[in-house]
Amino acid sequence: MIVQLQKKRMTCPSKGYHLKGFADNMSTPEKRNNTKEIVFVFLLTAPAVIHTVAFASVAMNGLEIGRIDAAFVVLLVGYLCACVVVCRGTPGTVGRFLLLTYASLCTAGLAETALWFVFPPPPGNVPISPRVRKSVAADTMPGISGPIVYSVNEIGLRGPQTTLADATWRILCVGGSTTECLYVTDEKSWPWLLQDRLAASLGENVFVGNAGKSGQFTRHHSYQIRNYPLANEFDWVVVLCGINDAGAFLWNAYAERSLAVPQQALTGSFDGVPYYRRLSAVRFIQRWHQTQFSEQVVVQDPAGLWYSEERKVRQAKLARNTITEIPEGCEEALDRYRVDLVDIIAACRERGVKLVLMTQPTLYKHNLSPELDRLLCAHSQDRAYTPGILSELMEKYNQTMREVCEGKNVDMIDLASVIPKDTTAFYDDCHFNISGCEKVASAVFSFFDSRLEQTAK
Repeated sequence: MIVQLQKKRMTCPSKGYHLKGFADNMSTPEKRNNTKEIVFVFLLTAPAVIHTVAFASVAMNGLEIGRIDAAFVVLLVGYLCACVVVCRGTPGTVGRFLLLTYASLCTAGLAETALWFVFPPPPGNVPISPRVRKSVAADTMPGISGPIVYSVNEIGLRGPQTTLADATWRILCVGGSTTECLYVTDEKSWPWLLQDRLAASLGENVFVGNAGKSGQFTRHHSYQIRNYPLANEFDWVVVLCGINDAGAFLWNAYAERSLAVPQQALTGSFDGVPYYRRLSAVRFIQRWHQTQFSEQVVVQDPAGLWYSEERKVRQAKLARNTITEIPEGCEEALDRYRVDLVDIIAACRERGVKLVLMTQPTLYKHNLSPELDRLLCAHSQDRAYTPGILSELMEKYNQTMREVCEGKNVDMIDLASVIPKDTTAFYDDCHFNISGCEKVASAVFSFFDSRLEQTAK
């Protein structure tokens, strides 16, 4: 009886539970075609889904949609349209299209790997990429001559290689190009001079790291202080600012430049940035486009030859449209500056470091001599401002800093009141030559020497 039941069960028609029957069903042409279609659909849609998610991360992370994102969407839509057209064809056409798609993706991946070695991404979350650059100064900068060595150490700061734990005192200098001192060789830049003088005076190991970077303004500075991982290992932060905030106002570029702060303030800061913006090819194209078409991005060659061209541009714009009044909106810009300075103060307090702010000296003044006037480069859009108006504008920014420091009980060094307005300090509008760096270092040294000595006692 049991044997008969077993035989009956094995011969009973199966509805998907009998293994042999299942295999037979799947071996039919109809089933094989359905399986192939599912695989084809998956392979076709996978790249589109992955790249749609990548694009969606722009909005999810509050990033502005730019040209790169727009080009990416065009490619994505083009791919989806091609998929629709191909799916109307034969299975062979679909197979060839899939082969072309994935071969292209693999080729792009190999090309990106190769480009990575030629144009590698910068290390993450440091102010400047580690490097050593050597050049010889051109004759465009009074007070600067001879070899220029520009060294950035492994922690992303201009300065000697160091182990922070070995330094008794650590000072971080933050600012734009007037802190960076791009065309002053290492040991003669004012942060490096400050380091050597404090070490000699105190008889202790002092490290002064230079995080200055051309074009950066107060929004960059507060971001650096908050997000540079090593910022809280410093005892003091010195911030020299004002000139680039004034420039953002004159170019009407404050909002636009603020959007790029996370990517510019710390090299390699890609938090929340979609992968396609990080590609070596994309970064290379962006840099090339900026140097070719953006009037706000200045190509600073290692020797400083570009100054000749910038001075010609200023003179041409002065001839077309000389501005003799501070433009409208200045008070609103100063209010923004005040808020941003307060944010720098808050950032330092959050990181537990002491802060000293410094006003920005410049060559600008009323009745500037023709010889000095010819050294100026400042211009904006289709116009240029007289030295007197630029002097008045910078004084407004410096006065705003004085008021903030007084109201918030923050230390301040009023460099603008002690640095002379001539070529003993400057080689252009605001950048210090070798002698100017010595003057700045002396003023900052006077502030720190007594402070650190008293603290040590």
